[in-house]
Amino acid sequence: MRYIAIEDNKPEAAWLTKANGLTGKLLAATTDAERFLLIEGNENVWKEIKQFLRDLNYGKCWYSESKDDNSYMHVDHFRPKKRAMGIDKKDYGGYWWLAFEWTNFRYCGSISNVNKSDKFAVEKNKANCNTDPINDELHLFLDPLKLKDVQKLTFDEEGKAKSLSNNKADWDYRRADYTVKSLKLNDGGLLDARKKIWHDCATLINKIAELLKENQTIISISREQEIEDKMKELEKYVQKDAEYSATAQSCCITSGFIWAMRIAA
Repeated sequence: MRYIAIEDNKPEAAWLTKANGLTGKLLAATTDAERFLLIEGNENVWKEIKQFLRDLNYGKCWYSESKDDNSYMHVDHFRPKKRAMGIDKKDYGGYWWLAFEWTNFRYCGSISNVNKSDKFAVEKNKANCNTDPINDELHLFLDPLKLKDVQKLTFDEEGKAKSLSNNKADWDYRRADYTVKSLKLNDGGLLDARKKIWHDCATLINKIAELLKENQTIISISREQEIEDKMKELEKYVQKDAEYSATAQSCCITSGFIWAMRIAA
């Protein structure tokens, strides 16, 4: 998961006008039945900006960083529309007023989205209507639109997504664990792909370290160029448009080499 900045990006004005009009109708409705009928009858509205959302993260799922073009990608409602299921599997009420709010959309792979479904556990300050202060919610899902949230996940040499904190009692651990499990971020295919990225990066890092050590005793122009080329190759793995770039970052950071950490920064 990498941070996705949306502040300077918006869908086209015509789409926003349409979405805002539908939100107005939702707010004017007096029953859930009316609201849900309106939502169900306009499901194509969020699908209309799927390409826009796709481009914001270079074609990658906002949660897993997968570019799985062979599977059908979804537009996930981060806060679910009709129901919000807690850890206890009880429905605490959906966020119907956000059904057409584009900042509540996340471009998402099908496995993660299907498994996420209506899950949205809130520890405290659950918002129940459009006038509630939604930013006060203490929700468990990590959000790729929050820079502080994406820092709470890391990866290991087996490709496993996990909490940066090792203390199971920590709020950060609980959020990361809930997110990984609810989105199936350690699904077999993702695990294998990230494991390969880690292996490729670790191989590069070890080779660069070996070349740097050799160059301290016998300086070689050709070796210096090889170091430069391999560092540039490693840098490509951590670029935001690279698939599973957060895994490559973790590999660089945990290597212990300052130069590798700087490449990951």
